[in-house]
Amino acid sequence: MASVETSGPTVDDAIDAALEKLDLDEDQVDLEILSEGDDGQPARVRATPRSEVVGGDTGLESGVSLSADAGETEWDEGLATAGREIVEDLLDYMGFPGEVDVLRAGKENGTPTLAMAVVDGESMGALIGRRGETLQAFQFITQLLVNRRLGHWTRVLLDIEGYRSRRERYLKDTALRAAEKAMRYRESIELDPMIPSERRIVHLTLATHEFVTTHSEGEGDNRRVIVEPTPEYVQQHGGPAERPERAPGPGGRGGFSRGGRPGGRGRGGFGGGGGYRGR
Repeated sequence: MASVETSGPTVDDAIDAALEKLDLDEDQVDLEILSEGDDGQPARVRATPRSEVVGGDTGLESGVSLSADAGETEWDEGLATAGREIVEDLLDYMGFPGEVDVLRAGKENGTPTLAMAVVDGESMGALIGRRGETLQAFQFITQLLVNRRLGHWTRVLLDIEGYRSRRERYLKDTALRAAEKAMRYRESIELDPMIPSERRIVHLTLATHEFVTTHSEGEGDNRRVIVEPTPEYVQQHGGPAERPERAPGPGGRGGFSRGGRPGGRGRGGFGGGGGYRGR
């Protein structure tokens, strides 16, 4: 997969455009800032898919971890100090004082990277939000402030009280349950919309599964993973199985619809946050 060059009003806008073209997540590419933009000129970046990335949307690579021992990184004390001060100030301003650990601060594959975790504080759930949406926004604001202070673009990774690892475990469980449903009913299972990094977790979880495959469909915020049985599995076990009728229950995380429109894809209601439904 070839690299792409894109532009935008800011570096982040240019990066977003590149990721959209490649249909990959930020931690699946190597980024080169060609121009940060000034005097009315747009910012320009080059994004190159890493060698580990397998074609398509699957993005099968290890990704950028929040772990302190994720790889060789030359420590950048200035970057670490800036990140810690910015996050602690934001927490104080919002009324959620907490302790911030800087896990990594330095260049990774040539990209300045700052990984931090809020490890102690009160009412941290409010900063995580539904499906981590508030955490994503908090991370984005932190990155903007870090970039402004340092004068160059930096990848910022932020976690709060281990939410991201818990979310990863949940998504892996959801992927396995979706695979089981796809095999049981010999039909495609459609997951809830997810951000690219979460879709990658699902793809990775099922990458070596013998009887199902995954791909993504949709655009933007509505892009989601589809889990479907392999043609060989369907041929061996027959066509779609009839689903038993089930009374609708309250929505919940990981819920799914057992019904479907006659002659079409199932579109019944389901719970949010990584749930799935039959197609």
